[in-house]
Amino acid sequence: MEILKIKGGARLNGTVKAAGAKNAMTKLLVASLLSDKKCTFYNVPNIGDVEVTVSLCQEIGMKVNWDRE
Repeated sequence: MEILKIKGGARLNGTVKAAGAKNAMTKLLVASLLSDKKCTFYNVPNIGDVEVTVSLCQEIGMKVNWDRE
């Protein structure tokens, strides 16, 4: 397993281009809750696990605009 450790008090920012794995999307949605910035995801799989995760995130205040086209 790969481990990424970040040390120091420097603020991180930037963008990440990740492959569209269906199981990764649920984790990315939850991780985006840690940001106070807008997060945009592309090629989101239209599967039940993602729908459930979106619903749960919305229950705790996440605003979601999902264009499923």
